[in-house]
Amino acid sequence: LSLHDALPIFLHKTLAYADPLDVSAFSRTSKTAKFFCDNDTLWKELFLSLFDPPRSSVTYPFRSTLQTRIRARTWLAPDAIAKLSDSASDHEATLRALVDIAKSRLPHTSPLPSRSQLFLSTYFQHDTPHLTLDIIRPSSIHNKASRSLYSHLHVFSTPQLRCNALGSPRARTKAREVVYERLNFLRNSNWGPFQSDGSGLVDWTKMEALATVMGANLREALAEDWAEDERDGIELPEGWDSTRSGDQEQSGETASSQHDWAGVEATAWVGTYAFLDFRVWEHYNLHRRKGYHPSLHDEGESVGDCMSLKLTLLPPGELSTPPAAMDDLSDSDDSDYAASLEGSAASTDEDDFPSTSLSEPSPSFVFPSSSPLPSTASTSPPLSFSGTTSPLQFNGTFSHAGLNSSATSARSIRGTVSKTPEGEVHWTYVIRYGGTDQWTMNGVQVGGAGSRFGVLGTWTAADHEDGSPHGPFWYIFLRAWWEE
Repeated sequence: LSLHDALPIFLHKTLAYADPLDVSAFSRTSKTAKFFCDNDTLWKELFLSLFDPPRSSVTYPFRSTLQTRIRARTWLAPDAIAKLSDSASDHEATLRALVDIAKSRLPHTSPLPSRSQLFLSTYFQHDTPHLTLDIIRPSSIHNKASRSLYSHLHVFSTPQLRCNALGSPRARTKAREVVYERLNFLRNSNWGPFQSDGSGLVDWTKMEALATVMGANLREALAEDWAEDERDGIELPEGWDSTRSGDQEQSGETASSQHDWAGVEATAWVGTYAFLDFRVWEHYNLHRRKGYHPSLHDEGESVGDCMSLKLTLLPPGELSTPPAAMDDLSDSDDSDYAASLEGSAASTDEDDFPSTSLSEPSPSFVFPSSSPLPSTASTSPPLSFSGTTSPLQFNGTFSHAGLNSSATSARSIRGTVSKTPEGEVHWTYVIRYGGTDQWTMNGVQVGGAGSRFGVLGTWTAADHEDGSPHGPFWYIFLRAWWEE
């Protein structure tokens, strides 16, 4: 091999270890350099030196995606971050790139370290005040897409959620007013943290509020004597690692779990719910009028029982309940209720949690070009399950809870897990006792199937009667079967 022939090889190897900005600068030094750097293999190696490999088997735009992410990294530099809020388009593009990085991390079950995880941890450390998510909060930009993306990223970065919620009563109040606003969780939002336009897409501003409320509630409860006998092994999800997906394709999986893409049987869960005094909930939602906006400032919440959950997957095609899709959206109950309160929904400060209601649906979450909407029809079909949870009854917690509370037979939980249009994991649970479906819960598993963060969402009465209360719940990933 001659020196003339070897030089391109040495140059390629050298550039593959360089920073992408340096490679870009080198490409502008001459036509020859530009020609040499116009190489898809080089840009693929540069991408994989900084970020995790894409999970998609289709052709991946390594170069354009890397350019987008490096541009976002440039905006995170201390001397540039102050200028980021001056440009709505740059702000949105930066947030979109960061969400894309968070969504594309390797599963936490992977033996390989996650480079994308390292990138996020480097720029957004809990103990580095000048590099927290607050520096990119879209407080000065009236851009709903940016706000939704920021909320999405904030849910992924669990440490800041709890730090901000416990350190700022005002932020916690605003989150609580989103969570307990009945307009946010009616039929068009599938009674859960979904957009209020019937699309089935996740509403990340609602998810951010739910995570803030439940994170703060559980941290306070664990600091006291809540569920002392049942809470062994419970650790609140902390850090970016808790929102990485799992991988159900573990060695030794059984035949019954081969189609269990969601890890229904592979996971043991523990969780709880929170609630307002019914009189407070009723006053906040049903006793308002134009010009009068009730507040939940200084209103306390209670945390319910510590509930363990173990599920059994039903045979393929056997549905214990209808799939977690929108039911009859032509029903006018929601619109009638929304119209009766139009203009009187609880106000929220845009710097904290934007108002989300049926009268003003949240924007659709738009995937970046590098992350097309996944097709889940064949790879992730809806799954049904049944199981046991203890305790099943709410022991007088809610306004109707006393009804049939003495009945202890024929208690059960059942439900479905499916993918939303953008590929998020949607869990629906129905709790039944006293011969009647009592409560339903709809939630989203943050980070995807198998994530340690678990399922976060809202509970409500199974019959969805007018005046029925609702509130947040959180089922935390306790352990997987291969860890037992």
